[in-house]
Amino acid sequence: MKKIYLILLGLFCILGMKFSLANSVGTTVLGDGQFYAQSDDSLSFVKKQLIYSAFKDVITKELKNLGLDPEPFWQSYDARFEEYFKKPWEDLKQKYTDKTTGEINDTDKYHKELREKKFTLQSRFGRLDRALISYSEQQMSRSVENASSRYLKISAHVDRKILSEMYRRFLVSGSVRSFSTIYISSSFDLVSTSWQELGVANASDLTDTVNNHWKKWVSENYSGVVAQVFVANDDKINELDKLYRTPRAANIVINESLSTFKSEGDESFTAETSGGTLWVKINIRVSKLSENVATKRREFEIGGDAIVLDIQERNSVSSVDFNKEILSYSTANDHQLSSNIASFIYQRPLEMLTQFKEKVVSMEADSGVVVIDILNIDSIVDLMSFNEYVATKGVVLQLKLSIASYDGKQGKVEVRYSGDREKLISFFKALPEQIISETLRVEVPVSNPFSLTLKKMAKRGEG
Repeated sequence: MKKIYLILLGLFCILGMKFSLANSVGTTVLGDGQFYAQSDDSLSFVKKQLIYSAFKDVITKELKNLGLDPEPFWQSYDARFEEYFKKPWEDLKQKYTDKTTGEINDTDKYHKELREKKFTLQSRFGRLDRALISYSEQQMSRSVENASSRYLKISAHVDRKILSEMYRRFLVSGSVRSFSTIYISSSFDLVSTSWQELGVANASDLTDTVNNHWKKWVSENYSGVVAQVFVANDDKINELDKLYRTPRAANIVINESLSTFKSEGDESFTAETSGGTLWVKINIRVSKLSENVATKRREFEIGGDAIVLDIQERNSVSSVDFNKEILSYSTANDHQLSSNIASFIYQRPLEMLTQFKEKVVSMEADSGVVVIDILNIDSIVDLMSFNEYVATKGVVLQLKLSIASYDGKQGKVEVRYSGDREKLISFFKALPEQIISETLRVEVPVSNPFSLTLKKMAKRGEG
């Protein structure tokens, strides 16, 4: 029975990927780009601005096709760009400001460079082109009345999934996910060598040193992003591993399962903060390649990997394989030998952790989880249609839907959301009679907005 369930689950996943891919691609959208050029603008500069303007037009039209309001999206986009542009603007002013008088030198040149820099950076800001799967250009044209007015038409295919994601990120404020705690653990695999040959009497002499330095580095560099950093001991590693490997119960908010998960001297795991925990696992492999007693040199190969696990989401959010490095050290002084090896090992994960910080500050937050019942399901495709439709319509609430169970007639869907629970309830109460597809609509009882029934409709031209 278990084997059959796993096979069915695999088929559902495959169907889900195909369905999601099919529904993420919108129809062809025509975009009109406009730009008022100056006489000394280069052709390449003008064309980039026209393409950017056409992209904006395509996105505006497709947001309307999705039933989303483009006006607040562009208001947020423009506000974020102005905030982003403050630093380049200030740098440019300093470049042209006379230090003695405090006045701008060569104002014409300054304003020309300012205009070019602002238009260039704005055309790249937010990477709007990510939402376009492909596009083709038509020939540029000029206005008959004013030759400075340039125009360009494009035909584009839009990835609706990416566009919806962009809409969320720009429209929803306060959506950055907060992590209360980072745990760091390390494991060392010694091949053809010993701790004594690394210059230490005991393993902890080296491992504690690098662990504590990693903790110090993360504490300093993730300040304002993560509240606490701990080095995980063996008991904590076992707890983290057990929790990470435990499947999320679809009908239990994750905080409930974590509310008792804490140990003496560690208050990081509580019902309020446990959802924001990351586990950094660093694995180091040290192999001795050779040793020259006469010259007192010992050669090692040092490699390994690191991975960052999101405890709440039960997934890997970053990983790296370290390049294997061959290093030769003097064995004349054990303390110097161990210090050199520890210093090299310490540097291994820092590049990944630096890059990962940028990812952490933009990860979306979930305010809570609810499980809804879906009744009268004819096929798994109906359930996928519902999830796709609700995720698109609930973009402002940052809804994330996943199938928790399905028995052929009814199913349960886990809904993660950001914001006020009352807004989520109001959203589902507004769903009755909504048409999900050509043949499917949804009914929501007033008494319980989290128990929905799917109703089949006759296709146009039938019955």
